Amino acid sequence: MRRGDHHPLDLLPLFLGVLLGLGTNLVTSAPDNWWSPLQPVARYAWVWLPALILAIYLAEHLRRHLATRHRVWHDGSPYPGLESFTADRAAVFFGRDNETRELLERLARSGGDPAHRFVPLVGPSGTGKSSLIQAGVLAGLNSRWTVFGPVEPGPDPFGALASALTATDRSRCARLLRDEAAQLPQRPPTDLAARLAGTRCLLVIDQWEDLTRVPEAERTLFVSLIEAVLAAQPNLHVLVALRPDAYGIFSANRLFARPYAVGHLTPRSILQVIVGPAQAAGIDFEAGLVGQMVSEATVGDALPLLGHLLQRLSGAKVITVEAYDRAGRVGGAIARHADEVRLALAAVHPDAEIEATLLRFVSWEGREPTRRAVFTADLDTTGFRIADEFRAARLLVEADDGKSFDLAHDALLRQWSWLHDLIIENEDRLRRLALLNSQARAWAVERRDDDLLRGQALVLATGTAADGVVAEFIAASQVAQRLSAGIRARQAASWARQHRDSDIELARSIAAAAVRESASPAAVLSLWGLLAEPARKRFPLGHTGGILAMAWLANESRLLTVGSDGLECVWNRAGDLVETADLPLANPYRAELSPDGSKIVLGEYAGARGVWSRTDGRWIAPTLSDEHSINFRWSNDSSRLFAWSEHSGAQVWTIREDGPCTGRRVAAKHIHAVSWSPDDTLIALGGEGTVTILETSSWTIVSTRWTYRVNDLTWSPTGDRLAILVSDRPARQLINTLIILDLRTSAEETLDSPGTTRVSWSPAGSVIAMVRTSMGDIQLLNAADLSTLGHHQRSRETLLCWSASGTVLAFMGNADSATIWDIATGDLAVGRGGKLAVAASHPDPSRLALSQYNSSGVVLAGWTPAEWIQLPYPIDQWRQALIWSAATGLVAATYNGTVVVWSATTHQILRRYPLGNRNGAFLAWSQDGRHLAARRNERPASGPSEVLVWSMDHQEPIASFATTGQGGPLAWSPDNDRLAVFDGSHSIEVWSLSARERVGVIEAVAGVSQLSWSPDGRLLAGAGTDRAIRCWDVATRAGHSASTSLTSTVGFLDWSPDGRRILSHADDLRIWDADTGDELAALTTHGQVIEAGWYDDHTIRVLNRDGVLLTWTPVEDPAALLAIANARELTAEERVRFGLTS
Repeated sequence: MRRGDHHPLDLLPLFLGVLLGLGTNLVTSAPDNWWSPLQPVARYAWVWLPALILAIYLAEHLRRHLATRHRVWHDGSPYPGLESFTADRAAVFFGRDNETRELLERLARSGGDPAHRFVPLVGPSGTGKSSLIQAGVLAGLNSRWTVFGPVEPGPDPFGALASALTATDRSRCARLLRDEAAQLPQRPPTDLAARLAGTRCLLVIDQWEDLTRVPEAERTLFVSLIEAVLAAQPNLHVLVALRPDAYGIFSANRLFARPYAVGHLTPRSILQVIVGPAQAAGIDFEAGLVGQMVSEATVGDALPLLGHLLQRLSGAKVITVEAYDRAGRVGGAIARHADEVRLALAAVHPDAEIEATLLRFVSWEGREPTRRAVFTADLDTTGFRIADEFRAARLLVEADDGKSFDLAHDALLRQWSWLHDLIIENEDRLRRLALLNSQARAWAVERRDDDLLRGQALVLATGTAADGVVAEFIAASQVAQRLSAGIRARQAASWARQHRDSDIELARSIAAAAVRESASPAAVLSLWGLLAEPARKRFPLGHTGGILAMAWLANESRLLTVGSDGLECVWNRAGDLVETADLPLANPYRAELSPDGSKIVLGEYAGARGVWSRTDGRWIAPTLSDEHSINFRWSNDSSRLFAWSEHSGAQVWTIREDGPCTGRRVAAKHIHAVSWSPDDTLIALGGEGTVTILETSSWTIVSTRWTYRVNDLTWSPTGDRLAILVSDRPARQLINTLIILDLRTSAEETLDSPGTTRVSWSPAGSVIAMVRTSMGDIQLLNAADLSTLGHHQRSRETLLCWSASGTVLAFMGNADSATIWDIATGDLAVGRGGKLAVAASHPDPSRLALSQYNSSGVVLAGWTPAEWIQLPYPIDQWRQALIWSAATGLVAATYNGTVVVWSATTHQILRRYPLGNRNGAFLAWSQDGRHLAARRNERPASGPSEVLVWSMDHQEPIASFATTGQGGPLAWSPDNDRLAVFDGSHSIEVWSLSARERVGVIEAVAGVSQLSWSPDGRLLAGAGTDRAIRCWDVATRAGHSASTSLTSTVGFLDWSPDGRRILSHADDLRIWDADTGDELAALTTHGQVIEAGWYDDHTIRVLNRDGVLLTWTPVEDPAALLAIANARELTAEERVRFGLTS
């Protein structure tokens, strides 16, 4: 064999073969018949034939020795595979001699024109532009040249240029270069020109087409900088390489007026590319193989394909046809090799991981896909392992000093069919990612929020695997979208809260849409506030609204009352509250109890009236009338109900609990008073000047008597007399007369009774009770002679309810408490009642210290009446403030200038501290319960005041802090040392108990109604009389946050235990973000609030004046709230109206 390919007409092997054959024949044949001159040849053939063989052997050995001495390549394979030839491979770089010479001459003779010193190499991918530059041009330059690069612009062209100029502080250099470009043409690029100074300088930029994938503004700046530095530095030359598809973008620039075209290699050049490196490395080819390779290397990717194939085959000294076929020949070698690597990886990693990793190295922006570098830091553990295996197989290469991986050549994208198909399958995603790359690079220049992704574009981008600046771009877009969505959601949540009272369903839909927009605290808590229904539990205060009806229960030991507060209460004869129950209406306007207490007629002010059965807790006559001014009177056996009004006349109903209720009209008008006879056979109707008696079986008139206007009437127990209360003037003038009419004889007895509005005959028959509103009392008359038996002072119109025996009279001692009067003994029992005047709650929700408006006493209350304990208190003195220390179990209250302290355990008074004035509405326990602070105001009212602090171990104050004005609320800090005091003007003073001095003054904008410390003692919140809540940093006295959307002055203020939120109550309950001051939620309290606060991070408690404890537990799970809300979707118009995305 010979090195290289062999010509078919080469005669040397033929000649040697013939000669050796002849010698062999001569040795083995008889030469006697030979021509005599040839006989010596034949005779001595045994000598010259071995000598000839030895000579051939020695000649071949010498030839090989000489060939080895002429090898110029000893460093592995002479073929670079898919990588470009570099300058250190110049010795094995063949096929581009003419191009190299022409480019070197062009650089040498470029002249002074910048356009002549800028050399653009234009050629398609796979033509070897990078190899030509590095192994041809750069290797051919003499030592006078200073070369910068080659560099590739990549996504950061200024950074790439900086890497060619400096080995350190590349980021700073890139910033300087960009700044210089931005200042063009006003200022020349002096810094860049100085860095590129020299006798002859060459800046080499490969892959110039990368600039087509950066933002246009960035590209324009970079090209302008190159133009400017060429103009500023006459010794600078620039050599760039780019593909033809990118050339069109730059062709208008004068620098690109003289491109140097690099085309595909000719067959002769391909032969040099194959044979030249092999000869330099001492590698032989089997006969005929090189010709096959040249003929097959006709595709556009011939060079990278040959390079890869020959690199794989160059391990052998002789490359055979069999090895060539086994490798896949020119067209299939790269694909076969890549598939082998992929299949080996598939045994370890899922296909999806391999596909995802390889696709990260592909970009598709123009007409065809291109490769892209990926930073190793952006690859996860699995992705890095996969990429590293492809790198080891030389299908990926390291770039950027090992910081990134890149496909070894674009040919892989076209010639590896598996990858090509994968790319085609993912074209849309790759193009989307390429667009993202472009957008990300544009954003990275100035990082403007306007360049970030929004809406559906961001949704699509979020599902795209990204790295580097794209990942940063997507992350920044997500942050910006969350911020903007949070702002929109917060605004929509505000709209939802505004619609809470006018349209609750719309409000919930807005809040639900806000949560879907962004599950921000404001949106989530606003929706929760619109859905939340508090847990309710009522302390047994008695009635906190007016009593509407009374009835004695069967054995006369219990009195049943029904109130406008929605409660029914049962009292014993001693006036103690025995039990309570809720009515089916929360706030009834009218009620009428049946005499046996089993049924109640109930009606709301503007709603239907019906009959409620107390026996089995259901409506038995759900709708009797929807008229507002209708009145009712039960028959004595509780089976029939007479109803009348000015407008609809009269109607009688038969009420059955086990069947339908029936009614009939009664011919009667202008009725003012009604009374059933004791046996229910007759009914008396008092009208406008008449008393009419009807028979109740046929409802026919028995008699009619003319008189004055009837205000009230009542039958005697025997049914033979009527007590009639009449007036000859309008009732409001209270000029009244009591008439006792004997129905048997029609005889009358009269008694002038000015101001009497109500009359009731006792079942015993001997006593008549009258309510004298003008006199403010209840008068008892002897039924026989109408003489006065007694009276009891009271203040207003009242109901009268006799026990069945006629010995006990119940009436309203005031509007919301019942008084029981034993007629025989004269004893009075007054039931509790009235709203809470002051109250102090305890962490245990079942405990409460309270005092009602109808009493000056302080009570320790529980859930049941039996748990109530009356504390001793100064009689006839009015309490003003009440507080309870949970830490020590002490209760304190102010009584007309005296502070009284009780033990909640022994129920005894422990201390009395004089205040010296009657204004003691501000009290505060330290959180450890060891100190009590109270404000004492001096006279006159506009003068100064002081705050006194007592220790529970001493009778006298241990500290006194003088303030300039009459002052306001007090608040102890969590460390029990600092006391915040509002001075009554515009300042909040902070006093230290340990130092006995003022340690700070915070200037408030307006008056302060409430103060509250943050749990860490760092911040102080104040509710202003200007309807704003402000927070101050106590150390710096600087404002921390403010909230101003209140409609009235705040009555209660409290921090959540975690310090994140503030609770306030004015017209409603609101939750605020302590850091920003944003309103988060609004809650309806349905009553007058007397206390409100947090009791842990997840519980809010509100105590209303009617004794109802409301408890909320905030829910911040968006999905759960949306499921509960089940709200309709907003229309597109509504979404725009409320500031949400359409």
